[in-house]
Amino acid sequence: MRAVQELGEPHPGTYALERTAALLESLGEPRAATRLCGAADMLRRRIGSPRSPKEKADLDALLLRLQHATGGVTFGEAWAEGRALSFEGAVAEALRDLEAAPCVAPGDREGA
Repeated sequence: MRAVQELGEPHPGTYALERTAALLESLGEPRAATRLCGAADMLRRRIGSPRSPKEKADLDALLLRLQHATGGVTFGEAWAEGRALSFEGAVAEALRDLEAAPCVAPGDREGA
């Protein structure tokens, strides 16, 4: 995400936002993930950057998990909030979310 921020290129930025959303979802942060998905969706629409069939299938699966995890109203609110973000704002938010996300270092895992 820092490289995306430094380059300021929206095309790879959309993919990076969606992949960061998937990571946040796996770390138990569905609302943050939903906001980033909303931001990436709006950005893709603005710049005319369609998803590949694989990206679409992955995103559809992620969005179903996020809807289930957040509930309909919360999902809709987070999606709308994300769609209102600028590209720069979405990247900055993704970086903050990653820094705040609960991560486990490999050496800290039980049995490692």
